[in-house]
Amino acid sequence: MDINKYSDLIERFFLGTTSPEENRILREMPEQEMETLFDEYSRGKWEHNTCEIPDETRTRLKSELFAKIHTTDNTMRRTACKAVRPVWYIAAAACVCAAAVLGYTAAVYTTPVQTFEVVADKGQKSSVTLPDGTEVTLNSASCITYCSDYNRKNRTVSLDGEAYFEVARNEKLPFTVRASGMDVTALGTEFNVKAYEEDPEITATLIKGSIRTDMAGKSEILTPNQYIVLDKASGRTETVTAENPEYLVPWKDNELLFSGETLREIAVVLERMYNMEVIFKDDSVGDFSYTGLIRNSSLLNVLELISGTSPVRYVISGNVIAFSEDRDGR
Repeated sequence: MDINKYSDLIERFFLGTTSPEENRILREMPEQEMETLFDEYSRGKWEHNTCEIPDETRTRLKSELFAKIHTTDNTMRRTACKAVRPVWYIAAAACVCAAAVLGYTAAVYTTPVQTFEVVADKGQKSSVTLPDGTEVTLNSASCITYCSDYNRKNRTVSLDGEAYFEVARNEKLPFTVRASGMDVTALGTEFNVKAYEEDPEITATLIKGSIRTDMAGKSEILTPNQYIVLDKASGRTETVTAENPEYLVPWKDNELLFSGETLREIAVVLERMYNMEVIFKDDSVGDFSYTGLIRNSSLLNVLELISGTSPVRYVISGNVIAFSEDRDGR
């Protein structure tokens, strides 16, 4: 066995830079050879340093290495809609460079932290069950990220886009969604957060249970059928009790609800939901506003309702929707 060659392979595996073929080589290596390789690798890393890796820690790290090698091509390829992608973060260490490679700090030995990303592309929706049993449904053009210590040290996820959360109860570890400018914390509940980066507002909507929102040093407790809106530019918030609670999260039922939005604002939703590009051949049509619930939110149905209730024409060419003024009055 070429110790130098395979030691380099082990090191790159810890860094998460090995290829699927290299992962296969490690996975198919006889256990005895792998143990010899790991022992030589770790001995070489620590032989010139003043600190030593404890035998107990060495054994644990070896077991975790074997487990990660044999799960790399399976659990680390979990998919929701697009992908769950692992990202390796290596902690800095004052003791030795090798300690940093293995995820050690100067005084505390830890394993590398993985970050998982769950993505729903434009035109798609996605569902994922988190390690604690929490169910997450992602709307189009959305993603959440969470770390491998989720449900052990914390229950925190970051959101870009829109998602519906059905949270598993755990009083000892509150569940928190971090969106740009707003944190939403719950124990056991169902709620929706809309926080697209390009949108001017963030909205948190409570369906069941109780949530606390934190933003700019201010906290707000919501009760069921309430939602809070944060204006990103001004930092102002408004809490509203819904008159029609059944319409609070229409996208989960493949419905669209418009409450006075202009066609220009609706175009942003269409681009997300259907992975289409929207253009205006006549700028004036972008100012038409619409109110109502569309139960069948297929693209053609939405476009027909838009054109049937206003002097607007549409043409679909490939993945482009072009809106123009209907001068013929059809």
